[in-house]
Amino acid sequence: MSKRRLEDSGFANVLRQKQKEDPSSKQKAAQHTLALLMNAQRHGRDPNNNPMNEPSYSYFNNNNNQPEQVPTCYKCSRSPLHGRCTFCEHTLCQDCIQQCSSCQQNYCTTCSVIDYSLSLDQVFCLS
Repeated sequence: MSKRRLEDSGFANVLRQKQKEDPSSKQKAAQHTLALLMNAQRHGRDPNNNPMNEPSYSYFNNNNNQPEQVPTCYKCSRSPLHGRCTFCEHTLCQDCIQQCSSCQQNYCTTCSVIDYSLSLDQVFCLS
């Protein structure tokens, strides 16, 4: 393979140089973009629908007329609820909730520990 000719070395340096940006062209492009955005906003509004020029919250109102779901136990998915875990606040049924032997608060099986060392099982919270 032969060496590159001397004339081509100047061409490679030109490609490596970063082009300088003209601040006035940058300012014109920014003003043009802003004008496009403002025009799009003006033409998108319906003055008859929103006479006081208040923001429209129609995208946030998600009333799909669906029936309200009954909360279920997060462990076993049964509906008759007994309470909430004091630590994680998940809803629990009678079978999944446990009362701490120390503080007498209700906890789920994830947020409590069962002590099997005595003849009776004792439930303790994590705190």
